[in-house]
Amino acid sequence: MELRELRTFLRVADDGSVSRAAAQLHLTQPALSRHIRNLESELGVDLFVRTGRGLVLSEAGIRLERRVRHLVAAIDETGAELQRDTQQVTGEVAVGVPPSVGVGLVGLIESYRSRFPRVRLRVVVALSGVVRAGLLGGSLDLGVLYRPLRTAALEATPLWNETLWWIGPPGELTPDEPMSFAAVAARPLVLPGVQHGLRRVVEDYAARGDLELDVPVEIDALRLLLALVGRGQGYTLLPRSAVRDVLEAGLVSAAPVYRPELRRVAVLAWSKGRPRSNAALAMAALLSEQLGAELDG
Repeated sequence: MELRELRTFLRVADDGSVSRAAAQLHLTQPALSRHIRNLESELGVDLFVRTGRGLVLSEAGIRLERRVRHLVAAIDETGAELQRDTQQVTGEVAVGVPPSVGVGLVGLIESYRSRFPRVRLRVVVALSGVVRAGLLGGSLDLGVLYRPLRTAALEATPLWNETLWWIGPPGELTPDEPMSFAAVAARPLVLPGVQHGLRRVVEDYAARGDLELDVPVEIDALRLLLALVGRGQGYTLLPRSAVRDVLEAGLVSAAPVYRPELRRVAVLAWSKGRPRSNAALAMAALLSEQLGAELDG
């Protein structure tokens, strides 16, 4: 049974009229009648008897009404309590995310603000090394990082997996022609410094394959890194979510990587020595709920 069908049933029971109940619930009469039919079909009984004065409850309808009215009232009361609790979440929360996550932030911020209007929110979009430093230094409450963390000072919970793509100058790479990681490693790469998660992930894959990377340029700024790649100054490895806009604009090209496929695990991290506030816990739940579905893979 669906809650909306039970609400419809109670409204018709109170009004004794499909048309009046439909007006009260802002439903069309066919839609309201469909709710009642669905409920009757699921229960295998007729809930109403039509008379000259309208609809009245059948014996089965009377029994259902006695049980359901208290149930729906309890659900409504619980919902009101939860809304009051939501409105009581106050304070500040500072969260750091890498640029590849930034593409989904607008919807996340809108959702958080609508649910927790009394919380002051600060968002820092930066490479993972900066986010990590903010967590360790106490300027950030939460941060999205990538395994391995290589520190015992942070706790983390997995969020999603990302696949890294081979990014090059416009027109050079295509999704239909994957590149082996050995071939990728032999090309000049433009990557962030070793303090950042992306560099550590790529270095780990290279070590496993006994490969030596050629990194003539290190850049800790995503826009500048992509601008150099687009001008033919090297190649890089990034998730498609991080380059979606420049790919669509034709400023870079991309191809999958295989043997092996390069994947990294995004985690939500926080300092072990810093208790998380209700505002931070609410943001943690929303990050996992909304961004994971959008950015996975």
